[in-house]
Amino acid sequence: MDEWLRRDLREAYGLRCGDAVPVEGGWLNRKWRIRFDGGEALVKEFSPARYGPEKMARLESALRRQIFVREKGVPCPAVRLCGGRAVRFAPEGAYVVMEFCPGRTEGPDTVSLPQLKSLGDVCGRMRRAFSALPSEAEEDFCGGIFRALRLHHERALADCPPDAPAGYREAVLAMGPAMERISPAFLARQPRGTGHEDFAADNILFGPDGVSAVVDFDRSQHGFCLHDAGRAVLSFCLRDGRLLPERTAAFAAGYARWYPFGRRELADALKIAWCVEAPWWIRPEFFGECSPKTARFREELVRLTEMLAEGKEVFGR
Repeated sequence: MDEWLRRDLREAYGLRCGDAVPVEGGWLNRKWRIRFDGGEALVKEFSPARYGPEKMARLESALRRQIFVREKGVPCPAVRLCGGRAVRFAPEGAYVVMEFCPGRTEGPDTVSLPQLKSLGDVCGRMRRAFSALPSEAEEDFCGGIFRALRLHHERALADCPPDAPAGYREAVLAMGPAMERISPAFLARQPRGTGHEDFAADNILFGPDGVSAVVDFDRSQHGFCLHDAGRAVLSFCLRDGRLLPERTAAFAAGYARWYPFGRRELADALKIAWCVEAPWWIRPEFFGECSPKTARFREELVRLTEMLAEGKEVFGR
């Protein structure tokens, strides 16, 4: 940890930082678990390469939403305010201080059915908490998502030579029949509101029997209410290219405490995840050498594209 950050923690928060252990995770941002007299905390420094002034303003709002849903019973870290703000702006950089939450990340190879039921419960609880926030202006939100998806596919087709990276060409071609399963009317009838919007395996901590904390609300914003559920199902219920029914059933049992989550909602959640995330991950640069995390997201979206294109049972054929 840089000396300026230690100094600012002392001057702004009154925290005399002892040990500072780096914490993995987060693209370009840096995180530490710090110890001080009386406890410990997580410090997250935001990368200026990722966060300009406009994005920093959105980040402050996202952290305020984290504070709000925590008050509504969602397990997530408490944020320390400084001068009434969640983000601390020092001359050398911007950062946030929050509670350090114990737990471990799980994946499709390690997650248990009780943990998945807890995950569904937390996902539904979080949706209910977010629903109490004022709605944001949409400005043709659904039309924008559909146009972005279609434009991405058209550009990918136009720039997909026969020698494109292995797997990329097949994924792009599969997007065509997959898009036949999507329409502007489908998106328009989906419930919308604030969501976590990054409800992936790396951002959920578990204890032995359930979720201990949801972390990294940085991307929380207006979206489709079922996107978080669709992302969770992809992260934890898709294994070896197959959706495992006992896992989706466990997640659904927890989610159903708050909202219906039957076959239709599962199919809709996965379609929404595809509409939002396919333009992020079906790109040529992700079909060569990339990080394990990026490769995992890519493979999830490739398999979901194939499932949509083939009309798998979950999508009603």
